[in-house]
Amino acid sequence: MTTIKDHVIHLGNDGLLKQEGISDWRTTPDELREMINVTMPAVMRDWPRKRVAFYAHGGMNDSQSGMDHAAVWRKTFLDAQIYPIFFIWRSGFFDSLANALAEMITRSAREQMDDWLEQAGRPPVKPIWDEMKENALLASAQPQGGARQTAQLLGQNGQAAGWEFHLVGHSAGGILLAPFAQLLACKAIGDGPLAGETGYGLGIKTAALWAPGITSDFFKRTYISLLRQNALQKLRLYTLSDEAERKDTLRQVYSKSILYYVSNALEEVPRWDADDGCSIVGMAKFADHDPEIAQCVAEGHIHRVTSPLTEHLAFSRDPVTLAETIDAMW
Repeated sequence: MTTIKDHVIHLGNDGLLKQEGISDWRTTPDELREMINVTMPAVMRDWPRKRVAFYAHGGMNDSQSGMDHAAVWRKTFLDAQIYPIFFIWRSGFFDSLANALAEMITRSAREQMDDWLEQAGRPPVKPIWDEMKENALLASAQPQGGARQTAQLLGQNGQAAGWEFHLVGHSAGGILLAPFAQLLACKAIGDGPLAGETGYGLGIKTAALWAPGITSDFFKRTYISLLRQNALQKLRLYTLSDEAERKDTLRQVYSKSILYYVSNALEEVPRWDADDGCSIVGMAKFADHDPEIAQCVAEGHIHRVTSPLTEHLAFSRDPVTLAETIDAMW
């Protein structure tokens, strides 16, 4: 019987392994090596298929909620004979954003509040968003990154060539998983943040992205590139409906969803300098009108799911979404 520690990789600042703290809240290199080289093979020994799923929580989840998900979902995955590994990474973006916007709202009238919050919020909030994305990317991009060390151990484990790998990412978790997927699945990485590097060529069978908070350009240079190389076989792309996205709120302060705020205020070109904000692949209004995504759907590489959920955060606590994702791993 495994414990939660056997299923969690803790990442700290700059994507490094978080090695300080009490046992369940840290991951040392030796502990990571033990997990991959000893615990995982032992647990999967009698399974007819050796399946491993990596989950990365979103930027609106802090470490505690990430651990809560791991504690609840661990048994669900194991009962399906899938070994889950949860990346618990440095995010907590939601609280920083909500607090910043709440402070601003006390200084402003309610009229045209969203427009004001987007423009006034960009200077203090964009650096927080950028730092969170950097932490996600550095987990695979730098030599001592925790996700890179995980890929290296798998690439060096002779048994792993017979394992199946699956990815599940919510919101900004899709950013963290993208370069990790490149390292794990490809031999020659041709595009994206790790372009020019050599990976381990183990392949990935499925990926499920729940309302990913990533730009369409980044999605194409990573996930679609993996699909085109057959390094990733299938991808399920979930979004809310645009109607739900427009009704979702940030603590009753900003009247639309977190992805609307990211699209309108936090990427390189804000909405007031572009036609309709930055294209975010986890938003239906962009995903459903992108010709390259439509082509991948027509070819069967991408399965588009418009969820009946009404809140961005609901993906990470919805049993139906989780069950669909696990069913697709067969």
